[in-house]
Amino acid sequence: MNINATLEKLSTLCLHGFKRAYRNIVDNAQQEQFTADELIAHLVDAEHDDKYNKKLSRLIKQARFKQQASFEQLNFQHPRGLDKNNILRLQNCDWLAKSRDILISGPTGVGKSFLACALGHQACINEHRTRYFTANKLFDQLVLAKADGSYFKLIDTIARQKLLIIDDFGLKKLDAKVCTMLLDCTIW
Repeated sequence: MNINATLEKLSTLCLHGFKRAYRNIVDNAQQEQFTADELIAHLVDAEHDDKYNKKLSRLIKQARFKQQASFEQLNFQHPRGLDKNNILRLQNCDWLAKSRDILISGPTGVGKSFLACALGHQACINEHRTRYFTANKLFDQLVLAKADGSYFKLIDTIARQKLLIIDDFGLKKLDAKVCTMLLDCTIW
């Protein structure tokens, strides 16, 4: 059995997690520790984990979050009125499957953006396409896209997201044109 040939074939097949796990087993002479079924299961798990981690990294990068936040970082001890049970129920992202919306409101500085980013990060963990915008940036991009002819492409990109986070919404008055564009984002 030529191990280098096998490793090259795994690279050709883009089975990088499988290759890494196989190389690790061979380098550490652990082949005898596994039955054939256990070895296959271990290698397949390694490949699955590798593909999942790459997808998660891609989803998080594409989301363009304002800040890196996760449910583990939420502080329920701080007096901001967060109901821990309600927040933790959102963690499984069933609300996305049911096409429910979440509106986070409160005074400045209580962590609305952080909570929104944590929800978005959790959606990425659950393999949902997510995109974060501040309201002003989204509206500016829509107006610019309308002017340069890429409006429908931007609307299509937004429509492909399972979760659209619009942060700092309502800080300035919206005109009818922006309201129509926002409606296009939600019904496309």
